[in-house]
Amino acid sequence: MKLSPVEMSLDQRKADLIWHVFIDPADGNYLTARWAYENGLFHQFYWDAAQCLEKLMKAALLLNNIDVKEHDHDLTVLFGALSAIDHTGLLPRIIKLPDTTAQGRETWEGQPYSLFIEDMDRFGSADNRYGNIGTFVNGPVIHILDEVCFYLRIFLRKITSLMTISTELIVKIRTGPTKSLVLWTG
Repeated sequence: MKLSPVEMSLDQRKADLIWHVFIDPADGNYLTARWAYENGLFHQFYWDAAQCLEKLMKAALLLNNIDVKEHDHDLTVLFGALSAIDHTGLLPRIIKLPDTTAQGRETWEGQPYSLFIEDMDRFGSADNRYGNIGTFVNGPVIHILDEVCFYLRIFLRKITSLMTISTELIVKIRTGPTKSLVLWTG
């Protein structure tokens, strides 16, 4: 049954708004980043990957009642703020890549996630939108993006499971445009 905004609690309306403003567009950025990487458009990959990460991290912070205005678009600051509230250790600290023959795997394996976030922040920032900084793809960064997004989604799920949200929003989460059923079901 669909609840009207008047029938929703403040937390439900907040979660619904955050979903529409941050999480839905992050899904589009994630899919575009994956497509760009697979097609060798690495500059576009970095831009969309950074946009995706920024939106997911801001959504998680907002759902925790943390103001994100002061964080601007700085992924390293957002990641630091998110790590500070991760008291359960849900977000991994060290990169563990799947076995792959991709060149550069050893560059990332065992490194802190903060190093990947710095890389995304540098090459995916607005300062690099015209390629002023350049683009450097070293290793299977797509696997790291997948893993970071996966853990951010789990983190978001944990937050929203603590809130009472509408049946319609739960259905949307489970059957959304990216078919993220595996990430969101309990």
